Amino acid sequence: MDSASDTAGEDDGLAASWDDWVQGTDDEDDGTARSLFSNEQFPSAEAAIEHDAQEFGFDIVDYVAKTGLDEFGAIKLVNYLRSEVQAGREPLTAVKEAANSTDERPWNDDSYLIPTVRDDALLRIDYQAMIQSRCSTDDGKGATMREMKGRLEALDAENMCLREAFQQLKSEVIWPEVSDIVRATGSMACSQESTLEAGNSKAESLSALSGSQSKEEDDEDSPEFARRTREEANGRVDASYFDSYSCFEIHKAMLSDQVRTKAYQNALQKNSSLVKGKVVLDVGCGTGILSLFACRAGAAQVIAVDGSTWAVDISRKAAAKNGYMGDSPSATMKVLSGKLENLPVMEVDVIISEWMGYGLLFESMLDTVLWARDRWLKPGGALLPDRASLFLAGTTKEGTGLDFWEDVYGFDMSAVADDIRQKARGKVMQEQAKADSIMTESVKIMDFDLMTMSISDVEFTTDFRLPCILTEASEMEDQGLTECHALALWFDVDFSSRFCSDCPVNLTTSPMTDPTHWGQSILLLKDPIKAKWISGRISMVRSDVHRGLDISLEYWPEWEGKKGHKETAIYSV
Repeated sequence: MDSASDTAGEDDGLAASWDDWVQGTDDEDDGTARSLFSNEQFPSAEAAIEHDAQEFGFDIVDYVAKTGLDEFGAIKLVNYLRSEVQAGREPLTAVKEAANSTDERPWNDDSYLIPTVRDDALLRIDYQAMIQSRCSTDDGKGATMREMKGRLEALDAENMCLREAFQQLKSEVIWPEVSDIVRATGSMACSQESTLEAGNSKAESLSALSGSQSKEEDDEDSPEFARRTREEANGRVDASYFDSYSCFEIHKAMLSDQVRTKAYQNALQKNSSLVKGKVVLDVGCGTGILSLFACRAGAAQVIAVDGSTWAVDISRKAAAKNGYMGDSPSATMKVLSGKLENLPVMEVDVIISEWMGYGLLFESMLDTVLWARDRWLKPGGALLPDRASLFLAGTTKEGTGLDFWEDVYGFDMSAVADDIRQKARGKVMQEQAKADSIMTESVKIMDFDLMTMSISDVEFTTDFRLPCILTEASEMEDQGLTECHALALWFDVDFSSRFCSDCPVNLTTSPMTDPTHWGQSILLLKDPIKAKWISGRISMVRSDVHRGLDISLEYWPEWEGKKGHKETAIYSV
């Protein structure tokens, strides 16, 4: 989902920062790499890193591995170190202390995303690839990697203890809170005794596991080691995902999106019989706006859940300020913090969620909604929205946003568009395409019934054929046709008459209607094409990157009795 638009003041600040960088930094565009702590130049980034490790006792690749920094964290760290050295300060002490601290790190500020040194070779390397390479080869750093492995094993043991403590906390604190909710409405899916038994059994298993890890778990080639490594990586992605919703800008963007927010408001408040006197679960509540709509519509209880502690705190305060939350067990709204899958099980009458991401399925939040449907929704209960559809159409250059660079205050800056096109290969772009940029008819490529679909249904392959819209009558295959530069992907979700019989609601992100914060997902073609039809096959599958999405595309132009060259492309989002 999108962040809020920058204010004019913020734009001026960013422009000033950019100007300062352009005017005040040194060039390093001759293929060499500079030491982080001196002006000494080296023939490669690897040589500079090796020098710093030997001369200054700081190996940035090892540091990124030990601290778990992501790509942006590594970029910020490099720019922080360079800015501190340029200012005549010694940054190593603070950096080494930050490695073992949970406090705010000195390079966390987004200003450190702006390069201190132009064309800095240390900003262009893939740190994660270097870490993997070091782990898989014996390059003289065995002691360092053994130290890293030992630290990971210690963190594993600590994690086991924390999970065991969480089970105890769930039994003593979280369960009574949820129990108060369901006791007030009389809807209980499982007894406290059975949940506590399951929790205690799991805690005992975790305790035994942490006390005696098998040799198989320590073997880097074993399936168990691979499973644990994958789970830990997914956990870091989840933490980053939830943290990304811990800022007000993204919530302001979503709340300001009237197409989105009014759709949920109308579905809940104009179908009051659906929620009145019922137990409602809000999956991924954010600031709690959907839960507040449900409270206003007369729900007996609303349980709001979010993985972001910031969002949970805001939701609780918003509910209290609007009179829906208090100390009484009969208070209408309760807000729980954590991953939904880790909370106690109970039945609800209605599940609401705004789970849609770019391309509908990016972020994989739908998995959690379907899990909640199968685990917690009563027979005959309602899921809102209950249907979703994906659409595809061809778009002109205007639909890609690249036309902007053809005339910038009277200057031709199309070289920027060429660079964007080159760098965007393999990536899904997000744009607000206008209606007049759509140059084919649109087709529905997928339809999901959220009440019956399974999690595996989010991966699919389907064929399409897009009739191009003629601009003039012509028998010539290349006349009367507009160039297609990209395919635009968008979605609808429906609060259908199955549950919203009083007032069915459609939420669309089509470029033919009012814009939303999602915009459209743009798949740039390798080269523009002209044809009477654009045909092909599109697949969407889960990425190897947790919560990511991969899109594969085959396409070709067609005329009457003639088929053009087939192209293939793979995109990630």
